[in-house]
Amino acid sequence: KRIISISDRISFPTFQHNPSSTIETINYEAPLYLNQVDPAAFYSTVGLHRYHDDCSVCLNSLTESCAFLQDTSRDRVVRLNACGHEFHEECAIQILILSHVCPICRTLQTLFRGKMPSGRMVVACDESKHCEGFEHVGTIVIRYMIPAGVQKVYHVDPGRPYSSIDRTAYIPQTLEGIKLLHRLKEAFKRGLTFTVGPKLVDGQVNQVTWSSITHKTSLTGGPTCFGYPDPLFIKRCHHELDTLGIPP
Repeated sequence: KRIISISDRISFPTFQHNPSSTIETINYEAPLYLNQVDPAAFYSTVGLHRYHDDCSVCLNSLTESCAFLQDTSRDRVVRLNACGHEFHEECAIQILILSHVCPICRTLQTLFRGKMPSGRMVVACDESKHCEGFEHVGTIVIRYMIPAGVQKVYHVDPGRPYSSIDRTAYIPQTLEGIKLLHRLKEAFKRGLTFTVGPKLVDGQVNQVTWSSITHKTSLTGGPTCFGYPDPLFIKRCHHELDTLGIPP
């Protein structure tokens, strides 16, 4: 048993698993406050741009003003520190606030942290289970446990309680599945897997719900049952993780 986090202040139910499975546990403790990103800390000023390259965000030439310019004090070209690509300052600020990744090379610029409540992710490999269409390999079983708690200041209804959840997801134990698992673990560590809000299915408020990362919660049944087979699932999930700035 390999523990990733030393935080163990939350009581969780026991995970019944195959004794031969490899178990990995990741604990996440939600912060009291989410850090606000200061975009200026992640780029440097270039000054006058000598070449006729276009800004890939607003599509104006970097020798011209930004198409979205609202503040004339930002009428300049800047270079992202993490990758060196250049944009109008106004466009760079929007990149850093909204997506956190360079639109040209997809390099992560800032560490984006989500609004997930404290919880636990337990990963096991079960050779007796098979995702439909992957009968030749075992299955990676992911169990997410989020205990009931009280919403923090960055949630939709601060100070109000939210209910607990216990969700199980499945990934085929292939090379591509293992790569996806690596990224899903990183997303969980950054608090990006769940959020608190109304459930889309029945509209109940103050519930822990999936965030923007697709999971398969059934071994069979196809996409309409959140299960397999679904040939595009892994590719789609990788795209969602790219959007959140999770490294490959």
